[in-house]
Amino acid sequence: MGYSISGFKEISIYDPSEETVVTITDLLDGEYIEKPITKPLLSPKGASYRIESEYILELVVPYDEDLKQLKDWSDDRTSVRASGITLNDEFFIWNESTKISAELVAGAEVGGLNELKITLRLRGEYENYIGIAKDLYDILKWDDDDSDGLINDWEEIDLNDYEIASNRQRAEVATESPGTLFMDFIAPLTQGTLTAKVKVQPITGGTASDTIELKLYSKNSSDSNVDTDTETVPYNLGTETEYTLEVDLSSTHYYFRLELAIDDDAGTTLSVDIDEPVITIE
Repeated sequence: MGYSISGFKEISIYDPSEETVVTITDLLDGEYIEKPITKPLLSPKGASYRIESEYILELVVPYDEDLKQLKDWSDDRTSVRASGITLNDEFFIWNESTKISAELVAGAEVGGLNELKITLRLRGEYENYIGIAKDLYDILKWDDDDSDGLINDWEEIDLNDYEIASNRQRAEVATESPGTLFMDFIAPLTQGTLTAKVKVQPITGGTASDTIELKLYSKNSSDSNVDTDTETVPYNLGTETEYTLEVDLSSTHYYFRLELAIDDDAGTTLSVDIDEPVITIE
């Protein structure tokens, strides 16, 4: 079964290698299509078939010089990625580098509007990299594919230990120094509020001198903070508790960081478990 949606509040197309972004808000038409296709295969046993997916993003926008970068990328066969916000405040994510096609269409009448037709097209299985969803993790998936003890796209700095336990990410420190667990995600969107809801499980090993914080950052392409929000988690948290963090997006936003920071001042073993976050935009 296929899937399609029309209408976007904005689309940002970017070259991650150069951190160059073109943001489009004046869309004449925009459609995302995801459909199954049948791919014939040849084998010693004869013909067979495999079902895979085709992903298509098609945009039509009024052309002006601010969009020349898109035409340059197309002419140079540059691979780009994209993110966007639908009219229903859903994430659109195209997190797989893809050659862009940007075709200039001259106005049909004297003084008519020149248009740029933009297309991204990809075949394969990219369900964890391309899609539309209200919650970002409905696209990314909360999995540890390489079995390294960290959820996909998450990193750690100076943790004593980490693992996946009961489908939760566990972070542990055991020295008198801070440890950090975080995920960065590029989505250079310019409008709305990004919200992350994170459930923290009861904490063991905490003392009154320990500090546990959840942080959400909006960052620019130079890694400077554009907006931040912080929630402090009690060292003696006794019940599962959900924390909500919010940052406002702007024209300088390039990526966001969700972070768990633990400072085990007492030097005892301190363990913190978090559930799959719910990350939305509106």
